[in-house]
Amino acid sequence: MRRNRVIALAILFSAVIAIAQNSDDLNRISAYAPMDIDSSGLCAEFRFPPPDIFTSCPNQEIIMHLACCDTATRAGDTIKITSSDSTVEFFDSTSMSWQPVVSLDPTPWGTYWVRLDTDSCDWVWSEYPATSYSTDMFRSIIHSGCTNVDTAYIRIQVDNKGTVYANGTYVDTTHGNPGGGSTGWRTLHEFDLTPYFHGPVDTLEILGANAGGIAGIIFELYVVCGGCCGNIDPYSIVFTINGDEITYDSTSLVWDGESLLTYTPIPPDTFQDGDTVLAELLYAADSCGWEFDTTIFDASLRFFVDLTPPIISLIDPPLGDLNSLPAAFAFEIFDNLSGLDSASVIIDVNGLVFSIGENGSEYIVPDLILNSSDAGIVWSPGDSIIISIWAQDTPDLCAPNADSARYAWFMRDPDAPIPSIVEPTPWIYSACAPESIVIQILDPHGIDETTIRLHVNGNVYDLTDSELSWSEPFLTFFAADGWPAEDTITVSLEHAEDIFGNDISSPLTWSFIVDYDPPTAEFLQPAVPMVPDIYQDIEIRICDALSGPDSSTAVLTIDGVSYEFGDFEWSRNGCASLYFRPEDVGLTFVNGETVHVCLDVGDSPDRCAPNMMNACWSFLIEPIVGCEVIPNPFSPNGDGINDNALFFYPNMFSQPAEIVIFSTRNQEIWRSEVPVQEDISSAPGRLWNGKDNSGAPMEPGLYIYIMESGGRILCNGTLLLVR
Repeated sequence: MRRNRVIALAILFSAVIAIAQNSDDLNRISAYAPMDIDSSGLCAEFRFPPPDIFTSCPNQEIIMHLACCDTATRAGDTIKITSSDSTVEFFDSTSMSWQPVVSLDPTPWGTYWVRLDTDSCDWVWSEYPATSYSTDMFRSIIHSGCTNVDTAYIRIQVDNKGTVYANGTYVDTTHGNPGGGSTGWRTLHEFDLTPYFHGPVDTLEILGANAGGIAGIIFELYVVCGGCCGNIDPYSIVFTINGDEITYDSTSLVWDGESLLTYTPIPPDTFQDGDTVLAELLYAADSCGWEFDTTIFDASLRFFVDLTPPIISLIDPPLGDLNSLPAAFAFEIFDNLSGLDSASVIIDVNGLVFSIGENGSEYIVPDLILNSSDAGIVWSPGDSIIISIWAQDTPDLCAPNADSARYAWFMRDPDAPIPSIVEPTPWIYSACAPESIVIQILDPHGIDETTIRLHVNGNVYDLTDSELSWSEPFLTFFAADGWPAEDTITVSLEHAEDIFGNDISSPLTWSFIVDYDPPTAEFLQPAVPMVPDIYQDIEIRICDALSGPDSSTAVLTIDGVSYEFGDFEWSRNGCASLYFRPEDVGLTFVNGETVHVCLDVGDSPDRCAPNMMNACWSFLIEPIVGCEVIPNPFSPNGDGINDNALFFYPNMFSQPAEIVIFSTRNQEIWRSEVPVQEDISSAPGRLWNGKDNSGAPMEPGLYIYIMESGGRILCNGTLLLVR
């Protein structure tokens, strides 16, 4: 009897271990974990540069500190696990799954038998009261978090008997005699688990046996972590710059062997102006298995790169000759990245050097204003005004970016010639053929005609050319060969001096567009030559690449009747869309008749009459057709007379159908797919020659036909076949 029971216990233990190792129940161990230990033993932080700063170094060095965390489980840390319904579970042979144990009332054991603290430990079993002469497998999943285990042991009492296993290996049994006293089965035992526990997760199994009466297990389990915080494996480091992985074997990434990781960009992969640099540590591990976990720690650093100096630009007056002294000179100085160091700005006006705020200078971001009189600028024809400006920006690291700019003006006598555009004005569309260019040049002292230079589309003309004529104050250019259609004409009066040698202050340049092509039209709706709708909408797309179609010129003619804007819809988004609804004007098309549509429309030039186009289209309104078979009866005897029956059905010019012929016994004789008919004379799929689907001639008699389309019966009736 005892031998059979031992065999049964061994079989049960083997089955339980196998099921536990091959089931998803192991995934449920977190519900019984005695404490929450950090899974990460490595911490990292960026030491340099500070976050969110500006640097002017393209090879800015990045330094990170990477080492063991203070929060990781360390040598000497002791983990204590006690028996309870949250730390112990038993294997339920009925459901073949692990289930929480039952916490028991300790009263039945009394104070004599209990050697452990029942305030922190519970007596547990699979049920209460326990069934006599039964065995159960219990387990506890130990989440110590230790990378290795220094010491592990259990203090345990079992009523009646418990066999202890650690990570599947037999440890010991709570041996004792069936009687009471200090040598009984309920005696407190202490077993060493050190050889069997390895961390960070271990499994304790107890095969409990009940000889009768009450049964229970109570224990305290201790795990003391061994120490290990190893050397960082530099080849495990996953370090990225703006998402690009930098490996340890790269010369730009250096590990000092202790705790500092340094990245220095090396040409040609240095930082670029305007870069937002995001450095991140994604992974690292040490020789003890500690890992850096980005789900717990965020090791990222952002900073900005500024490699360009402030931008200095002239606002007013424009560079060139000055005919009068402006009240002030205006410049723009700004730096889009780290910002301008306004205290660094140095201004030099014809040798007079000063800073912002001195000599009438004023800086209101981003404008620098120099008052002419306060800055020592005086009007003296023939002299030059030279202004130089030096400025630098304000990066947080590395040397500032600095630049300078120099501007010069020549002061001329006043009253330089003043040119102005007469026609055509800038960027207009001109449909004039021919088109002349007229410029007015005003000067109280007159113009030196020999100095006039006019550029037209890159060609230079003076008054020796036949295309150019001068009749003060008007300069006229006439293109002898006309202008190419759709051409952009660029005109620039480059020079026109007065008798004192004062040239126009700057070239008079502008462009206009020649538009000689009419719009084009595309007939969109209806899209097919035949339609059934007697109120068929008409849609036409009108395009013009230059000045664009003009709705006020549009005239739509339908069967000789004209309709203007207001009778149809007109919308424009690039090309224009004309949409005509016959019912809006009380128009109804007639079945079987052809609708003739013509469109006259022009474009919208700014000068001269529009370019007009005319286009015409037509479409047919589908004739009305009823249900009919001709002839009926018919005689398919090969004499050339009434050999075929021709089927007709409604809307056969716009929708397909299927014809099925049955005998009077409801047997299918012939089936035909009928495509959309192109005209009344075509008959594909609509002729029956009196033969069945296999080609055999049918006997004379009465036949039933059905014509259907889209699951809907269009026509049905009978057909008489005679010979």
